[in-house]
Amino acid sequence: MPSASTRSALNPKRLRRSCRLTSANTANTANSTNGRRKTTTLIHLITGGTGAGKTTYARALADEIGGVRYSIDDWMTALFWMDAPEPPDFDWVMERIARVEAQMWANTLQMIALKTPVIFDLGFTTTDHRAKFIDLAKGVNITPNLHWIDIDAEERWRRVQSRNTSRGETFAMDVPRDMFDFMEDRWEAPTDHDAIVITRVTK
Repeated sequence: MPSASTRSALNPKRLRRSCRLTSANTANTANSTNGRRKTTTLIHLITGGTGAGKTTYARALADEIGGVRYSIDDWMTALFWMDAPEPPDFDWVMERIARVEAQMWANTLQMIALKTPVIFDLGFTTTDHRAKFIDLAKGVNITPNLHWIDIDAEERWRRVQSRNTSRGETFAMDVPRDMFDFMEDRWEAPTDHDAIVITRVTK
């Protein structure tokens, strides 16, 4: 069950929207069925720095709108991490992530045909990564909603340390400080150039 803080973050009163486009594909309705909020947005992208709480947010959002969640950590843990070289090789990892993402998108096309929302929890650390999925969505005439979990680095590192220790439901691997710093150097915050609907969550 999503935590109280996550449910609070998903409260529309706490969401600040910017870069809004007028499109039938991006209009969210306030109606609900069986306790779930209806949405006409079929593709949601979750972004934020390491430790922002992206997977927790994605889980809560999927439950709220009755969507299918694709989290990269779940797939990589089930399919590849047990065979990873030691020490980890960046190219080895990225090649397998590309395979997983290709299969996720193939599955997404089936979900779209069924009018089922899809939530992508893939990190989306860079502008180019976000642009790839924005272009894929627009290729099937859908403007996605980018959910930016905007939490400062100090708080995110505190959460990572807590997750490393507790190894709770969203734990996928131990993240040491050098890995956290590496990802911080790669992180590119969303800007107006993303040119889609952005939902920014700051808590």
